[in-house]
Amino acid sequence: MRSLVCLAAVLMIPLVVVADPVPATQALRLGPLPTPPAGDLDVRVHATSETVPEIDLHGGFPESGELKWTQVTAESGALPLPDPGVWWLAARLVTDRWAELTLDAGENAEIWIDGESVDGAVAVPGGACFVLVRVVTDQGGDAVSLSVDGAAVATWDTEPRLDLSRFDRARAVSSIGSIAVAPKGRLVAYNASRRDATGEGRRGQVQVVDGRGQLVAADLGGPKARPVAFTPDGERLLLRRSGADGTDLLFWTAPRGPMRTLVTDEPGLGFAKLDPRGRRLLVATERGLEADDPDDAQRRWDALRERVTDWTPRPHLQLVDLETGLRRVLTQPGDHVLDDAAWLPGGKRIIYARTVPQVLRPWFRTEIRVLDLATGADELTATFTGGWEVRPQALTPHPDGRLVAFVGPPEEVGGGNAEHNVYNKQIWMLDLNDGSFRRATTGLRYAFSGARGLPAWRDGGRRLVAPANAGGRDLLVSLDTRPDPWEAEELPQARDVGSGWALSPDTDWVAFTASDPVTPRSLWLQPLNGTARELAAPDRESLERLDISGVRDVDFSGPGGETIEAWEYRPLGVDFENAEAASIPLIVYYYGGSSPTSRTFNTTHQFWAANGYAVLVINPRGATGYGGEYADHHAGDWGPAAAADILAGVDMLLARHPQLNPEAVGCYGGSYGGFMTMYLVTRSDQFAAAVSMYGIADLATYWGQGTWGWTYGDMAVGGRMPWNEPGYFTEHSPLYAAGDVNTPLLLLHGASDANVTPGESYEMFTALQVQGKPVEMVTFAGEDHGIAGTWENYVAHRTMMLEWFDRWLKGMPEAWEHRWAR
Repeated sequence: MRSLVCLAAVLMIPLVVVADPVPATQALRLGPLPTPPAGDLDVRVHATSETVPEIDLHGGFPESGELKWTQVTAESGALPLPDPGVWWLAARLVTDRWAELTLDAGENAEIWIDGESVDGAVAVPGGACFVLVRVVTDQGGDAVSLSVDGAAVATWDTEPRLDLSRFDRARAVSSIGSIAVAPKGRLVAYNASRRDATGEGRRGQVQVVDGRGQLVAADLGGPKARPVAFTPDGERLLLRRSGADGTDLLFWTAPRGPMRTLVTDEPGLGFAKLDPRGRRLLVATERGLEADDPDDAQRRWDALRERVTDWTPRPHLQLVDLETGLRRVLTQPGDHVLDDAAWLPGGKRIIYARTVPQVLRPWFRTEIRVLDLATGADELTATFTGGWEVRPQALTPHPDGRLVAFVGPPEEVGGGNAEHNVYNKQIWMLDLNDGSFRRATTGLRYAFSGARGLPAWRDGGRRLVAPANAGGRDLLVSLDTRPDPWEAEELPQARDVGSGWALSPDTDWVAFTASDPVTPRSLWLQPLNGTARELAAPDRESLERLDISGVRDVDFSGPGGETIEAWEYRPLGVDFENAEAASIPLIVYYYGGSSPTSRTFNTTHQFWAANGYAVLVINPRGATGYGGEYADHHAGDWGPAAAADILAGVDMLLARHPQLNPEAVGCYGGSYGGFMTMYLVTRSDQFAAAVSMYGIADLATYWGQGTWGWTYGDMAVGGRMPWNEPGYFTEHSPLYAAGDVNTPLLLLHGASDANVTPGESYEMFTALQVQGKPVEMVTFAGEDHGIAGTWENYVAHRTMMLEWFDRWLKGMPEAWEHRWAR
């Protein structure tokens, strides 16, 4: 058996005074249990023998149940084991920092920290963790000594509560998605999933509940199935299931089956939309198209659009008969991308949108076409020049069959039009008779989007219900189309953020997930003229044993005169109001780019709070959901306005809370937020530590190398080019102001990031290293944008951020140094 005794290295350094270790003074104890036969310990731990009960290593703190866990108090600094046999001990350890744990229990002992078996030097991060020890003793009168090194402020107890001080615990938060709702809200189908104990695997299943939340069916179609939609009569549910060679389409008859396979191994299946009578299916597919992928060994590039990874010219429209399975090819693939399609009233015509390349900026335009199913006539109705980033989507025909609503950018791009943040998406109306279109939503703060069945016409076409973003909130808005301009009414909502919207075929009910900063997503059902009710909350039980930081709004007036939305989290385990002056470190988060940070449950923000940090979240100028003028700061700003708002927000919070330490403020962001981090530290010495995740250092190299650098980047720089306004690119790029950086900077980047290439971080790393400034960089092999390809890397880079902040904001470098010790 492995010995887990470890000694702190500082004991070998002379003249260093180390506080005495903090021993475990209490624990829960189980035993003595019969000694199992010799063999592998894992087999014995999970044995099915009636005489040796199974211990759930991943089940959290033990409860009594059928097992007789009892409270035990240490005697002479050790926990007694009075009789021979197998003993289990459980305790909660809470520390203020990374520390080393010592177990003195002889050779026949093993230890788990939060269900993970550990070996050698036992390192525990700050915050709370569960310690579980198994000891086999062949004589009575033994004892176990558990202690943590005295460098940490530590307590031992038997409380069953945890927090998110270890980011790996975020694996327990469930995911709900792919929702479908039947007419009259009778049934709701959704996919629910949760990561396994390792975090790498995710087991999902399609569940169906009735309008009261009672389970009707579970695990429909297997773990890779997702609901699509109920038929208009509500008697069948269409599902899709991914496989190795394509996608299957399945039909389940409600409420008890059977399940019928409609399509097998469909290649490149995009959307699948039922006709108004539920007899035919309109699909975007690659079936029947045989094309070779380009040879990457000697790739010829002769068109700029080929660099855009979502330039997918193969999908085309096909019609599938749901009873016979027979299909009809409606359109052909070509030098265009199929964006969206919808059934026109009566089901005899289809309207669809496809994007084609053009020579002049913005290099793409969208054709909106109408296809007559009886004659085969395919006519161009209108052309909309929106570029690549935001193309006409969510085509929603009016009941009169003449008008079609769609979601698009606030204005057409190019042609001398003003530069806008194209992500401030608005609703447009297209007249099929003459091909004219006009923006229908003006003067509203909202940015609009599409969802399953939404937008949707109501009241005979007098109202349009659409998902809308209002800064940090996402909700449904009912638009009265009779006045000019349209008027908006927010539909009541249970929590700050609604998502995953799905409308019933009768357009009377909507199902969705709802969340807020202290509550993970749960499933809700709502009549569009009534009150929502919760159907499923998979995380409710686990939340009851998890400490969560609350949120307070701290909106402020920014330097430009606008109201800037912001909110704060306070550190757990701290009497914030009575804390000493300048005793609490602060971490500031922002995106600063085209969209706002959502007021949903955020495990990273809770992670910081659980580790003793106050957190400030800011939605600076440039974000959508605060009106067009606010959003349009993003088109051409690249730093100044958003940075001014962020710095003003920090000043505001420091002035409001003297408990916060102005010398211990950190900041971080990812992608455009990573750029913003680098930009901030070139313009201000406010921050004592900063982290840039996959950020942009040089606007010109990002413009030319990033996958969407010349599409999204073109909008963000306001249509400028490196050769006609080179001064703009150097003035706004952090790289060219690297000489002004005095903040310790950590750069995190995926080595296979094609969106923001790792060269952006390499440039900043080199610029700071040659000046001898505090900078470090970590790259992750195989990771693309976001560093979330594997759960291990996702947890690792978030934990590295904590260790970096602990090092520079708390003066606790031990965890960072331990990670990289050679």
